[in-house]
Amino acid sequence: MENQEPKLSPAEKIYATLKKNTLKYQREHPEKCREKCQKYWARMREERPEQYELFKEKKRQYYRDVIKPKMEAKKKEARLPVISVEEENKPL
Repeated sequence: MENQEPKLSPAEKIYATLKKNTLKYQREHPEKCREKCQKYWARMREERPEQYELFKEKKRQYYRDVIKPKMEAKKKEARLPVISVEEENKPL
């Protein structure tokens, strides 16, 4: 059997094409996309401060709940056991 792609409706084909072209544009023009994003957040800060604060709070909560625990777990794994001088010289 050959690998056949599932049949897509015309709307799904348009969506897939737009998604592919958008991704291609963003890869080819990262500086334009970065500038557009910065302008968007600056405008949001000025025009909708309550929504911007909500976004920032969600970002802080994600850091507290997900990223920070992962970082702490990595630090615990990376720590080597400390052998004191007394244990080293202790006869068996």
